[in-house]
Amino acid sequence: MVGKRSASSAAHASAVAIPRLTLSASPQVSSSADVHEFSLIEGDIRIESGAMVAPGTAVTAEQGASVVVGKRCSLLPGVVVEAIAGPQVIEPDSAKAYSVYLGDRSVIAHKSLIHSPAFIGKDCFIGFRSTIFNARLGEGCVVLMHALVQDVEIPPGRCVPSGAVLNSQHQADQLPKVRPEDL
Repeated sequence: MVGKRSASSAAHASAVAIPRLTLSASPQVSSSADVHEFSLIEGDIRIESGAMVAPGTAVTAEQGASVVVGKRCSLLPGVVVEAIAGPQVIEPDSAKAYSVYLGDRSVIAHKSLIHSPAFIGKDCFIGFRSTIFNARLGEGCVVLMHALVQDVEIPPGRCVPSGAVLNSQHQADQLPKVRPEDL
């Protein structure tokens, strides 16, 4: 069969490369942060002192977007933080705008997705496989596993139950306070 290619080589020859995003900024990582070599940190990202980024974690910001990972904040394996240009959230201490802000001492658990615009206050916990999109979580909130938090502002110290789909402000205002067993 001279002159004929196999189906697999023909498919390979026709593959088109996907262009990468153009990133305007380089990450700023504190010397005391622990960023694993098998994580992806790309774009205008600021990782503050004592923060931990586990293997298999991706924190990306396209051009015009930015992310802050606060002091001693932990991003566990498989977390995805994605910032795109557009609406932003305000950091309370400096009044600066960011696409995603992850507060000091917050923990984002395995395989969670945080997509801009998103603000997670200090001392929050986001449970396994939860999704936060276009939301603001006050200080000390707990989001248990497999929850969707979208288009809402959660008052400080509230608990989102496992499996919840939280997408109206009325639902967010009715959430129970965090109990010791939630912590």
